[in-house]
Amino acid sequence: MILRKPYAFIIKHFKKIHILLFILMSYGIYKTNNISSFFASYVRNSTGFYESTLAKTYANPLFYFICFLIAILSLILLILMKQKEKPTKLYFIITLLYIGVIILISMDSGYLRTINFEQLSPRNSRLLRDINLIALFPQIVLIFLVLIRAIGFNIKKFNFAKDIEDLNIDVSDNEEFELTFGTNPDKLNRILRKNQRELKYFYLEHKPMILGILLSLFLFLGWTVYYRVIVLNKIFNQNEVVRINNISYKIEGFYSSNLNYRSENITEGNNIFLILKLRIYNGNEYNIKLNTENMRIIIGENIYLPIIRKYDEFKDIGNGYEDNIIDGDSEASYIFVYSVPNQELSKNMLLRYAERISFDVNGVTNRYLKYYIKPESLDEVSIFPIAELGKEVNYTISNLKNTKLKINSFETNIKFSYGIDNIINVINDPMDNRIIMKIVYDYTPDESVQYVSSFEKLMKEHGSIRYYKQGKEYVINYKDVTPSKNILSIAYYSVLDDIVNAEKIELVIKIRNLIYIHKLK
Repeated sequence: MILRKPYAFIIKHFKKIHILLFILMSYGIYKTNNISSFFASYVRNSTGFYESTLAKTYANPLFYFICFLIAILSLILLILMKQKEKPTKLYFIITLLYIGVIILISMDSGYLRTINFEQLSPRNSRLLRDINLIALFPQIVLIFLVLIRAIGFNIKKFNFAKDIEDLNIDVSDNEEFELTFGTNPDKLNRILRKNQRELKYFYLEHKPMILGILLSLFLFLGWTVYYRVIVLNKIFNQNEVVRINNISYKIEGFYSSNLNYRSENITEGNNIFLILKLRIYNGNEYNIKLNTENMRIIIGENIYLPIIRKYDEFKDIGNGYEDNIIDGDSEASYIFVYSVPNQELSKNMLLRYAERISFDVNGVTNRYLKYYIKPESLDEVSIFPIAELGKEVNYTISNLKNTKLKINSFETNIKFSYGIDNIINVINDPMDNRIIMKIVYDYTPDESVQYVSSFEKLMKEHGSIRYYKQGKEYVINYKDVTPSKNILSIAYYSVLDDIVNAEKIELVIKIRNLIYIHKLK
Protein backbone atom coordinates (compact mmCIF):
# COMPACT_ATOMS: atom_id res chain seq x y z
CA MET A 1 0.00 0.00 0.00
CA ILE A 2 1.37 3.40 -1.00
CA LEU A 3 0.76 6.26 1.48
CA ARG A 4 1.94 9.85 1.52
CA LYS A 5 3.74 11.47 4.45
CA PRO A 6 1.49 14.05 6.15
CA TYR A 7 4.16 16.59 7.11
CA ALA A 8 3.69 18.90 4.10
CA PHE A 9 -0.06 18.98 4.62
CA ILE A 10 0.32 19.77 8.33
CA ILE A 11 2.86 22.51 7.68
CA LYS A 12 0.76 24.15 4.97
CA HIS A 13 -2.28 24.14 7.23
CA PHE A 14 -0.33 24.88 10.38
CA LYS A 15 -2.33 28.00 11.30
CA LYS A 16 -5.66 26.41 10.48
CA ILE A 17 -4.82 23.46 12.71
CA HIS A 18 -4.00 25.89 15.54
CA ILE A 19 -7.28 27.73 14.98
CA LEU A 20 -9.09 24.39 15.26
CA LEU A 21 -7.05 23.59 18.35
CA PHE A 22 -7.99 26.99 19.80
CA ILE A 23 -11.71 26.32 19.22
CA LEU A 24 -11.50 22.87 20.78
CA MET A 25 -9.60 24.17 23.81
CA SER A 26 -12.17 26.95 24.22
CA TYR A 27 -14.84 24.29 24.57
CA GLY A 28 -12.64 22.39 27.04
CA ILE A 29 -12.20 25.54 29.15
CA TYR A 30 -15.96 26.22 29.05
CA LYS A 31 -16.83 22.70 30.25
CA THR A 32 -14.11 22.60 32.92
CA ASN A 33 -15.31 25.94 34.25
CA ASN A 34 -18.90 24.62 34.35
CA ILE A 35 -17.89 21.61 36.44
CA SER A 36 -15.77 23.73 38.79
CA SER A 37 -18.67 26.20 39.18
CA PHE A 38 -21.08 23.36 39.95
CA PHE A 39 -18.93 22.01 42.78
CA ALA A 40 -18.34 25.57 44.05
CA SER A 41 -22.13 26.03 44.18
CA TYR A 42 -22.49 22.65 45.89
CA VAL A 43 -20.05 23.80 48.60
CA ARG A 44 -21.89 27.10 49.16
CA ASN A 45 -25.44 25.81 49.25
CA SER A 46 -27.24 23.27 51.38
CA THR A 47 -27.60 19.98 49.60
CA GLY A 48 -30.82 19.06 47.91
CA PHE A 49 -31.93 16.82 45.11
CA TYR A 50 -30.26 17.29 41.75
CA GLU A 51 -31.18 16.03 38.33
CA SER A 52 -30.18 12.45 37.63
CA THR A 53 -28.62 13.60 34.32
CA LEU A 54 -25.83 15.64 35.93
CA ALA A 55 -23.10 13.40 34.50
CA LYS A 56 -24.53 13.70 30.98
CA THR A 57 -24.83 17.47 31.37
CA TYR A 58 -21.37 18.26 32.73
CA ALA A 59 -19.23 15.27 31.65
CA ASN A 60 -20.89 14.27 28.40
CA PRO A 61 -19.29 12.06 25.71
CA LEU A 62 -18.60 15.13 23.53
CA PHE A 63 -16.34 16.56 26.26
CA TYR A 64 -14.38 13.28 26.34
CA PHE A 65 -14.07 13.33 22.53
CA ILE A 66 -12.96 16.98 22.40
CA CYS A 67 -10.24 16.39 25.00
CA PHE A 68 -9.10 13.26 23.19
CA LEU A 69 -8.99 15.17 19.88
CA ILE A 70 -6.95 17.98 21.49
CA ALA A 71 -4.46 15.44 22.85
CA ILE A 72 -4.15 13.74 19.43
CA LEU A 73 -3.67 17.02 17.54
CA SER A 74 -1.08 18.28 20.00
CA LEU A 75 0.72 14.93 19.82
CA ILE A 76 0.84 15.17 16.01
CA LEU A 77 2.20 18.71 16.25
CA LEU A 78 4.72 17.52 18.84
CA ILE A 79 6.00 14.87 16.43
CA LEU A 80 6.17 17.41 13.58
CA MET A 81 8.10 19.94 15.67
CA LYS A 82 10.43 17.21 16.85
CA GLN A 83 11.13 16.22 13.25
CA LYS A 84 11.83 19.84 12.33
CA GLU A 85 13.92 20.41 15.47
CA LYS A 86 11.61 23.15 16.71
CA PRO A 87 10.45 23.75 20.30
CA THR A 88 8.13 20.97 21.49
CA LYS A 89 7.38 21.89 25.10
CA LEU A 90 4.06 23.58 24.34
CA TYR A 91 2.61 20.55 22.59
CA PHE A 92 4.08 18.15 25.13
CA ILE A 93 2.37 20.05 27.97
CA ILE A 94 -0.94 20.27 26.08
CA THR A 95 -0.87 16.52 25.42
CA LEU A 96 -0.21 15.64 29.07
CA LEU A 97 -2.68 18.24 30.34
CA TYR A 98 -5.60 16.93 28.32
CA ILE A 99 -4.81 13.33 29.17
CA GLY A 100 -5.07 14.49 32.77
CA VAL A 101 -8.33 16.32 31.99
CA ILE A 102 -9.79 13.09 30.55
CA ILE A 103 -8.92 11.30 33.82
CA LEU A 104 -10.44 14.20 35.78
CA ILE A 105 -13.66 14.05 33.73
CA SER A 106 -13.98 10.35 34.53
CA MET A 107 -13.59 11.06 38.24
CA ASP A 108 -16.07 13.97 38.11
CA SER A 109 -18.54 11.79 36.23
CA GLY A 110 -18.42 9.13 38.96
CA TYR A 111 -19.32 11.67 41.63
CA LEU A 112 -22.01 13.35 39.51
CA ARG A 113 -23.72 10.02 38.82
CA THR A 114 -24.14 9.26 42.53
CA ILE A 115 -24.60 12.73 44.02
CA ASN A 116 -28.27 12.05 44.82
CA PHE A 117 -27.48 8.54 45.98
CA GLU A 118 -24.82 9.59 48.46
CA GLN A 119 -24.21 13.21 49.28
CA LEU A 120 -20.69 14.58 49.02
CA SER A 121 -18.91 15.63 52.16
CA PRO A 122 -17.83 19.29 52.22
CA ARG A 123 -14.17 18.25 52.09
CA ASN A 124 -14.73 16.11 49.03
CA SER A 125 -16.80 18.73 47.20
CA ARG A 126 -14.18 21.40 47.94
CA LEU A 127 -11.47 19.07 46.69
CA LEU A 128 -13.31 18.50 43.40
CA ARG A 129 -13.93 22.22 43.02
CA ASP A 130 -10.24 23.00 43.57
CA ILE A 131 -8.92 20.25 41.29
CA ASN A 132 -11.14 21.40 38.43
CA LEU A 133 -10.07 24.98 39.09
CA ILE A 134 -6.42 23.94 39.00
CA ALA A 135 -7.05 22.13 35.70
CA LEU A 136 -8.70 25.29 34.34
CA PHE A 137 -5.81 27.73 34.85
CA PRO A 138 -3.18 26.03 32.65
CA GLN A 139 -5.78 25.61 29.91
CA ILE A 140 -6.32 29.38 29.91
CA VAL A 141 -2.58 30.05 29.66
CA LEU A 142 -2.05 27.46 26.93
CA ILE A 143 -4.96 28.63 24.82
CA PHE A 144 -3.34 32.08 24.50
CA LEU A 145 -0.12 30.47 23.32
CA VAL A 146 -2.10 28.41 20.80
CA LEU A 147 -3.87 31.58 19.65
CA ILE A 148 -0.49 33.25 19.07
CA ARG A 149 0.57 30.26 16.97
CA ALA A 150 -2.70 30.47 15.06
CA ILE A 151 -2.10 34.09 14.03
CA GLY A 152 1.68 33.93 13.88
CA PHE A 153 4.14 31.83 15.83
CA ASN A 154 5.59 32.50 19.22
CA ILE A 155 6.81 36.08 19.19
CA LYS A 156 10.11 35.34 20.95
CA LYS A 157 11.06 32.21 19.04
CA PHE A 158 9.83 32.83 15.48
CA ASN A 159 10.10 35.43 12.73
CA PHE A 160 6.62 36.09 11.34
CA ALA A 161 7.88 36.56 7.79
CA LYS A 162 9.71 33.27 7.79
CA ASP A 163 7.28 31.03 9.71
CA ILE A 164 6.53 28.64 6.89
CA GLU A 165 10.07 28.89 5.52
CA ASP A 166 11.53 28.02 8.94
CA LEU A 167 9.59 24.80 8.95
CA ASN A 168 11.68 23.71 5.96
CA ILE A 169 9.08 22.19 3.68
CA ASP A 170 10.92 19.99 1.19
CA VAL A 171 10.09 17.23 -1.25
CA SER A 172 10.53 14.56 1.40
CA ASP A 173 7.65 16.00 3.40
CA ASN A 174 5.27 15.11 0.59
CA GLU A 175 6.96 12.05 -0.87
CA GLU A 176 5.25 8.75 -1.24
CA PHE A 177 6.34 5.78 0.82
CA GLU A 178 5.50 2.13 0.73
CA LEU A 179 3.50 0.58 3.53
CA THR A 180 4.07 -3.17 3.55
CA PHE A 181 1.91 -5.55 5.53
CA GLY A 182 3.84 -8.42 6.95
CA THR A 183 6.87 -8.82 9.18
CA ASN A 184 10.48 -7.95 8.43
CA PRO A 185 12.42 -8.81 11.60
CA ASP A 186 15.54 -6.81 10.72
CA LYS A 187 13.64 -3.68 9.77
CA LEU A 188 11.37 -4.05 12.78
CA ASN A 189 14.35 -4.35 15.10
CA ARG A 190 15.96 -1.26 13.57
CA ILE A 191 12.77 0.73 14.03
CA LEU A 192 12.42 -0.45 17.63
CA ARG A 193 16.02 0.44 18.44
CA LYS A 194 15.64 3.82 16.79
CA ASN A 195 12.41 4.56 18.70
CA GLN A 196 14.04 3.35 21.89
CA ARG A 197 16.96 5.75 21.38
CA GLU A 198 14.67 8.66 20.56
CA LEU A 199 12.48 7.89 23.55
CA LYS A 200 15.56 7.75 25.75
CA TYR A 201 16.83 11.09 24.43
CA PHE A 202 13.37 12.61 24.81
CA TYR A 203 13.21 11.36 28.40
CA LEU A 204 16.67 12.69 29.25
CA GLU A 205 15.84 16.07 27.69
CA HIS A 206 12.60 16.41 29.66
CA LYS A 207 13.51 14.28 32.68
CA PRO A 208 12.67 16.80 35.46
CA MET A 209 9.31 17.66 33.91
CA ILE A 210 8.36 14.02 33.21
CA LEU A 211 9.35 12.88 36.70
CA GLY A 212 7.48 15.80 38.23
CA ILE A 213 4.32 15.05 36.27
CA LEU A 214 4.51 11.31 37.01
CA LEU A 215 5.14 11.93 40.71
CA SER A 216 2.28 14.41 40.94
CA LEU A 217 -0.04 12.03 39.10
CA PHE A 218 1.03 9.12 41.31
CA LEU A 219 0.51 11.12 44.51
CA PHE A 220 -2.85 12.42 43.33
CA LEU A 221 -4.16 9.01 42.27
CA GLY A 222 -2.78 7.39 45.42
CA TRP A 223 -4.37 9.99 47.65
CA THR A 224 -7.66 9.78 45.73
CA VAL A 225 -7.80 6.00 46.05
CA TYR A 226 -6.89 6.18 49.74
CA TYR A 227 -9.48 8.84 50.47
CA ARG A 228 -12.24 7.13 48.49
CA VAL A 229 -11.60 3.60 49.79
CA ILE A 230 -10.15 4.04 53.28
CA VAL A 231 -11.69 7.33 54.45
CA LEU A 232 -14.83 8.19 52.50
CA ASN A 233 -16.06 4.73 51.58
CA LYS A 234 -14.92 2.70 54.56
CA ILE A 235 -17.67 0.29 55.56
CA PHE A 236 -17.85 -0.74 59.20
CA ASN A 237 -19.03 -3.98 60.73
CA GLN A 238 -22.35 -4.04 62.58
CA ASN A 239 -20.76 -4.32 66.03
CA GLU A 240 -18.33 -1.41 65.62
CA VAL A 241 -18.68 2.01 67.20
CA VAL A 242 -18.15 4.70 64.57
CA ARG A 243 -17.07 8.20 65.56
CA ILE A 244 -17.47 10.91 62.92
CA ASN A 245 -17.34 14.66 63.52
CA ASN A 246 -17.42 14.12 67.30
CA ILE A 247 -20.60 12.03 67.05
CA SER A 248 -20.55 8.31 67.90
CA TYR A 249 -22.88 5.75 66.36
CA LYS A 250 -23.52 2.19 67.54
CA ILE A 251 -26.01 -0.31 66.15
CA GLU A 252 -27.68 -1.88 69.19
CA GLY A 253 -29.79 -4.22 67.12
CA PHE A 254 -31.04 -4.94 63.61
CA TYR A 255 -34.10 -7.16 63.31
CA SER A 256 -36.62 -8.54 60.83
CA SER A 257 -40.21 -9.21 61.89
CA ASN A 258 -43.85 -9.12 60.86
CA LEU A 259 -45.05 -9.28 64.49
CA ASN A 260 -45.88 -6.11 66.37
CA TYR A 261 -45.20 -5.53 70.07
CA ARG A 262 -48.42 -7.44 70.98
CA SER A 263 -47.34 -10.47 68.90
CA GLU A 264 -49.97 -9.63 66.25
CA ASN A 265 -49.16 -10.31 62.60
CA ILE A 266 -48.93 -7.04 60.65
CA THR A 267 -47.73 -8.43 57.32
CA GLU A 268 -48.20 -6.12 54.32
CA GLY A 269 -48.25 -8.07 51.06
CA ASN A 270 -45.01 -9.91 50.41
CA ASN A 271 -42.96 -7.53 52.53
CA ILE A 272 -41.26 -7.85 55.88
CA PHE A 273 -40.25 -5.12 58.30
CA LEU A 274 -36.66 -4.33 59.23
CA ILE A 275 -36.03 -2.57 62.54
CA LEU A 276 -32.77 -0.71 63.13
CA LYS A 277 -31.95 0.30 66.70
CA LEU A 278 -29.23 2.94 66.75
CA ARG A 279 -27.53 4.62 69.71
CA ILE A 280 -26.08 8.08 69.09
CA TYR A 281 -23.74 10.01 71.35
CA ASN A 282 -23.42 13.72 70.60
CA GLY A 283 -19.97 14.77 71.81
CA ASN A 284 -20.43 18.34 70.60
CA GLU A 285 -21.48 21.29 72.72
CA TYR A 286 -24.37 22.08 70.40
CA ASN A 287 -27.59 20.13 69.75
CA ILE A 288 -28.03 18.03 66.63
CA LYS A 289 -30.80 16.46 64.56
CA LEU A 290 -30.57 13.41 62.34
CA ASN A 291 -31.79 13.49 58.76
CA THR A 292 -34.33 10.66 58.72
CA GLU A 293 -34.58 10.50 54.91
CA ASN A 294 -30.86 9.84 54.63
CA MET A 295 -30.88 6.90 57.07
CA ARG A 296 -31.10 4.47 54.17
CA ILE A 297 -30.79 0.73 53.75
CA ILE A 298 -29.20 -0.28 50.46
CA ILE A 299 -29.87 -3.76 49.06
CA GLY A 300 -28.32 -4.20 45.64
CA GLU A 301 -29.63 -1.34 43.50
CA ASN A 302 -32.63 -0.72 45.75
CA ILE A 303 -32.86 2.02 48.38
CA TYR A 304 -35.25 1.84 51.34
CA LEU A 305 -36.22 4.76 53.58
CA PRO A 306 -37.69 4.71 57.13
CA ILE A 307 -41.48 4.36 57.51
CA ILE A 308 -42.45 6.63 60.38
CA ARG A 309 -46.10 5.47 60.50
CA LYS A 310 -44.95 2.00 61.62
CA TYR A 311 -42.84 3.14 64.57
CA ASP A 312 -45.59 2.49 67.11
CA GLU A 313 -45.84 -1.18 66.12
CA PHE A 314 -42.29 -1.69 67.38
CA LYS A 315 -42.25 0.57 70.44
CA ASP A 316 -41.16 -2.32 72.64
CA ILE A 317 -37.83 -2.24 70.79
CA GLY A 318 -37.34 1.51 71.19
CA ASN A 319 -38.61 4.99 70.48
CA GLY A 320 -38.98 5.87 66.79
CA TYR A 321 -36.93 8.82 65.58
CA GLU A 322 -38.96 11.79 64.32
CA ASP A 323 -36.77 14.89 64.15
CA ASN A 324 -35.83 14.50 67.82
CA ILE A 325 -33.14 16.84 69.15
CA ILE A 326 -30.08 15.20 70.66
CA ASP A 327 -28.54 17.56 73.20
CA GLY A 328 -24.84 18.27 73.31
CA ASP A 329 -22.77 15.88 75.44
CA SER A 330 -25.63 13.39 75.69
CA GLU A 331 -26.74 10.13 74.11
CA ALA A 332 -30.01 8.68 72.94
CA SER A 333 -31.30 5.47 71.36
CA TYR A 334 -33.87 5.38 68.55
CA ILE A 335 -35.36 2.92 66.08
CA PHE A 336 -35.91 3.23 62.33
CA VAL A 337 -38.40 0.93 60.58
CA TYR A 338 -38.20 -0.20 56.94
CA SER A 339 -40.37 -2.39 54.72
CA VAL A 340 -38.62 -4.59 52.15
CA PRO A 341 -39.66 -7.55 49.96
CA ASN A 342 -39.09 -10.95 51.58
CA GLN A 343 -36.70 -12.00 48.81
CA GLU A 344 -34.32 -9.18 49.81
CA LEU A 345 -33.58 -10.77 53.21
CA SER A 346 -31.01 -13.19 51.79
CA LYS A 347 -29.03 -10.42 50.07
CA ASN A 348 -26.20 -8.26 51.42
CA MET A 349 -27.44 -5.12 53.14
CA LEU A 350 -25.76 -1.79 53.76
CA LEU A 351 -26.79 0.97 56.12
CA ARG A 352 -25.80 4.31 54.61
CA TYR A 353 -26.28 7.63 56.38
CA ALA A 354 -25.31 11.05 55.12
CA GLU A 355 -26.66 14.17 56.76
CA ARG A 356 -27.34 17.34 54.76
CA ILE A 357 -24.54 19.88 54.77
CA SER A 358 -24.93 22.27 57.69
CA PHE A 359 -23.23 25.54 58.56
CA ASP A 360 -22.04 26.69 61.95
CA VAL A 361 -19.28 28.79 63.51
CA ASN A 362 -16.80 26.03 62.79
CA GLY A 363 -17.55 26.01 59.07
CA VAL A 364 -19.13 23.28 56.97
CA THR A 365 -19.73 19.94 58.65
CA ASN A 366 -21.16 16.64 57.55
CA ARG A 367 -22.10 13.30 59.16
CA TYR A 368 -21.45 10.20 57.12
CA LEU A 369 -21.25 6.47 57.86
CA LYS A 370 -21.74 3.04 56.31
CA TYR A 371 -22.39 -0.29 58.00
CA TYR A 372 -22.61 -3.86 56.81
CA ILE A 373 -25.82 -5.12 58.44
CA LYS A 374 -27.58 -8.46 58.77
CA PRO A 375 -31.02 -8.76 60.39
CA GLU A 376 -31.92 -11.09 63.25
CA SER A 377 -35.39 -12.62 62.93
CA LEU A 378 -37.90 -11.93 65.73
CA ASP A 379 -40.69 -14.06 64.27
CA GLU A 380 -39.87 -17.35 66.01
CA VAL A 381 -42.39 -17.49 68.86
CA SER A 382 -41.27 -18.85 72.25
CA ILE A 383 -43.79 -19.88 74.94
CA PHE A 384 -42.52 -20.03 78.52
CA PRO A 385 -43.74 -22.53 81.14
CA ILE A 386 -46.88 -21.54 83.03
CA ALA A 387 -46.14 -19.60 86.22
CA GLU A 388 -48.16 -20.73 89.23
CA LEU A 389 -49.80 -18.28 91.63
CA GLY A 390 -47.21 -16.69 93.88
CA LYS A 391 -44.33 -17.23 91.43
CA GLU A 392 -42.49 -14.15 90.19
CA VAL A 393 -41.76 -13.87 86.48
CA ASN A 394 -38.90 -11.72 85.25
CA TYR A 395 -39.24 -10.52 81.64
CA THR A 396 -35.47 -9.98 81.35
CA ILE A 397 -34.92 -11.55 77.95
CA SER A 398 -37.78 -9.54 76.43
CA ASN A 399 -37.77 -5.89 75.48
CA LEU A 400 -39.35 -5.08 78.87
CA LYS A 401 -35.89 -5.71 80.34
CA ASN A 402 -35.93 -6.06 84.13
CA THR A 403 -39.72 -5.81 84.51
CA LYS A 404 -41.16 -8.31 87.04
CA LEU A 405 -44.68 -9.58 87.76
CA LYS A 406 -46.08 -11.95 90.41
CA ILE A 407 -49.77 -12.88 90.68
CA ASN A 408 -50.50 -13.45 94.35
CA SER A 409 -54.19 -14.33 94.24
CA PHE A 410 -57.24 -14.46 92.01
CA GLU A 411 -60.95 -14.59 92.73
CA THR A 412 -64.33 -13.71 91.18
CA ASN A 413 -67.50 -12.38 92.74
CA ILE A 414 -70.59 -10.37 91.95
CA LYS A 415 -69.09 -7.43 93.83
CA PHE A 416 -66.11 -6.39 95.92
CA SER A 417 -65.81 -3.64 98.49
CA TYR A 418 -62.88 -1.55 99.63
CA GLY A 419 -62.41 1.35 102.04
CA ILE A 420 -60.80 4.75 101.47
CA ASP A 421 -60.79 7.46 104.16
CA ASN A 422 -63.20 5.41 106.30
CA ILE A 423 -65.65 5.19 103.40
CA ILE A 424 -66.69 1.80 102.08
CA ASN A 425 -66.88 1.65 98.27
CA VAL A 426 -68.40 -1.14 96.20
CA ILE A 427 -67.11 -2.41 92.88
CA ASN A 428 -69.68 -4.17 90.69
CA ASP A 429 -71.15 -4.13 87.21
CA PRO A 430 -74.93 -3.62 86.98
CA MET A 431 -75.01 -5.16 83.52
CA ASP A 432 -76.56 -8.62 83.27
CA ASN A 433 -74.30 -11.66 83.08
CA ARG A 434 -71.29 -9.74 84.42
CA ILE A 435 -69.13 -10.50 87.42
CA ILE A 436 -65.99 -8.91 88.88
CA MET A 437 -62.57 -10.51 88.66
CA LYS A 438 -60.05 -9.50 91.33
CA ILE A 439 -56.32 -9.95 90.79
CA VAL A 440 -53.77 -9.19 93.52
CA TYR A 441 -50.27 -8.73 92.13
CA ASP A 442 -46.75 -7.40 92.71
CA TYR A 443 -45.45 -5.45 89.72
CA THR A 444 -41.98 -3.93 89.35
CA PRO A 445 -41.45 -2.13 86.03
CA ASP A 446 -38.07 -1.37 84.51
CA GLU A 447 -37.62 2.39 84.77
CA SER A 448 -36.27 2.63 81.23
CA VAL A 449 -39.44 1.15 79.68
CA GLN A 450 -41.89 3.98 80.24
CA TYR A 451 -44.81 2.74 78.16
CA VAL A 452 -45.47 -0.11 80.68
CA SER A 453 -44.76 1.83 83.86
CA SER A 454 -47.79 0.33 85.64
CA PHE A 455 -49.68 -2.97 85.71
CA GLU A 456 -52.61 -1.22 84.05
CA LYS A 457 -50.40 -0.18 81.12
CA LEU A 458 -48.83 -3.63 80.92
CA MET A 459 -52.27 -5.22 80.54
CA LYS A 460 -53.34 -2.61 78.00
CA GLU A 461 -50.26 -3.04 75.80
CA HIS A 462 -49.40 -6.72 76.22
CA GLY A 463 -51.97 -8.47 78.37
CA SER A 464 -54.99 -10.68 77.76
CA ILE A 465 -57.05 -13.16 79.80
CA ARG A 466 -58.20 -16.48 78.44
CA TYR A 467 -60.10 -19.43 79.83
CA TYR A 468 -60.84 -23.01 78.81
CA LYS A 469 -64.25 -24.62 78.96
CA GLN A 470 -65.08 -28.08 77.65
CA GLY A 471 -61.70 -28.19 75.92
CA LYS A 472 -62.22 -24.93 74.01
CA GLU A 473 -60.21 -21.76 74.43
CA TYR A 474 -61.92 -18.39 74.88
CA VAL A 475 -60.36 -14.94 75.15
CA ILE A 476 -62.09 -12.70 77.68
CA ASN A 477 -63.31 -9.30 76.59
CA TYR A 478 -62.83 -7.57 79.91
CA LYS A 479 -63.48 -4.05 81.18
CA ASP A 480 -61.11 -2.48 83.68
CA VAL A 481 -63.13 -1.18 86.66
CA THR A 482 -60.17 -0.60 88.99
CA PRO A 483 -60.80 2.57 91.07
CA SER A 484 -58.66 5.51 89.96
CA LYS A 485 -57.68 6.19 93.59
CA ASN A 486 -56.54 2.64 94.10
CA ILE A 487 -53.14 2.64 95.78
CA LEU A 488 -52.97 -1.11 96.34
CA SER A 489 -51.63 -3.67 93.91
CA ILE A 490 -55.10 -4.92 93.03
CA ALA A 491 -56.84 -4.92 89.65
CA TYR A 492 -60.60 -5.34 89.13
CA TYR A 493 -62.07 -6.44 85.80
CA SER A 494 -65.67 -6.84 84.74
CA VAL A 495 -66.11 -10.07 82.72
CA LEU A 496 -68.89 -12.39 81.54
CA ASP A 497 -70.11 -14.73 84.26
CA ASP A 498 -69.43 -17.64 81.91
CA ILE A 499 -65.91 -17.63 83.34
CA VAL A 500 -67.16 -19.02 86.69
CA ASN A 501 -67.43 -22.53 85.29
CA ALA A 502 -64.09 -22.37 83.43
CA GLU A 503 -61.77 -25.33 83.82
CA LYS A 504 -58.74 -23.03 83.90
CA ILE A 505 -58.06 -19.33 83.59
CA GLU A 506 -54.77 -17.74 82.49
CA LEU A 507 -53.34 -14.24 82.24
CA VAL A 508 -51.20 -14.04 79.10
CA ILE A 509 -48.46 -11.46 78.48
CA LYS A 510 -47.35 -11.37 74.83
CA ILE A 511 -44.19 -9.37 74.21
CA ARG A 512 -43.56 -9.65 70.48
CA ASN A 513 -42.40 -13.24 69.91
CA LEU A 514 -42.23 -14.14 73.62
CA ILE A 515 -45.33 -15.43 75.43
CA TYR A 516 -45.53 -15.56 79.23
CA ILE A 517 -48.45 -17.34 80.95
CA HIS A 518 -49.58 -16.72 84.55
CA LYS A 519 -52.01 -19.25 86.03
CA LEU A 520 -55.07 -17.70 87.67
CA LYS A 521 -57.15 -20.82 88.10
